[in-house]
Amino acid sequence: MNRLVKALIELGSYEEAGGVLDKACDIAPYNNIAKKHRARLAQLVADDDDGTSGLANQNKKTAGAPQIFIEESGKSGTTVLRNTEGNKAVRRLSASEQVVFLRDKNTVTVCTIDGQFIGHLEPKLGNRLARLMDGGNEYAAAVVTVNVDSVSIIIKETFKHRSLQNVCSFPTKAKEGDRVFLNETVARFIRDEDSDDDMKKRT
Repeated sequence: MNRLVKALIELGSYEEAGGVLDKACDIAPYNNIAKKHRARLAQLVADDDDGTSGLANQNKKTAGAPQIFIEESGKSGTTVLRNTEGNKAVRRLSASEQVVFLRDKNTVTVCTIDGQFIGHLEPKLGNRLARLMDGGNEYAAAVVTVNVDSVSIIIKETFKHRSLQNVCSFPTKAKEGDRVFLNETVARFIRDEDSDDDMKKRT
């Protein structure tokens, strides 16, 4: 039920989500996940004071390109945004939603595609990427996870200026292989395929 509620909220179907939550809380009144969803839903309904539906807002969102979610050593990294507490725009975010960067003095501001403020990169990373952007580098980013007041994003270098060829955007202490951020459905599909292959080998 919790997964259904999350999907309904992200689709903007607040009334249906509320109905499912009521049933979930009746069945399991101490379900903490359901309580979190209920708190988030209440905030979304309260924030929706312009008369537009959640679905209309959802239609403005742009899903992140699949390539963004392949983390390459030195060329991409994940981070938790700063200054997201109490932000209405954060409550409307969903995983895989693409976000944009704006240069802001010595750091970088993160916004939705339509320009709503989400938060800032942490100071050290923000300062580094701000200088690299000034030098001509370009970056793409998308949401990995979002909670009531917390957002983590993945950032990927999409263009490296020739003057920065020897400068690594995301220095790492140890060399790592590529990592892929998969949603739950894809991950489960891969696990099921692996299990089927194992069964075939045994038979």
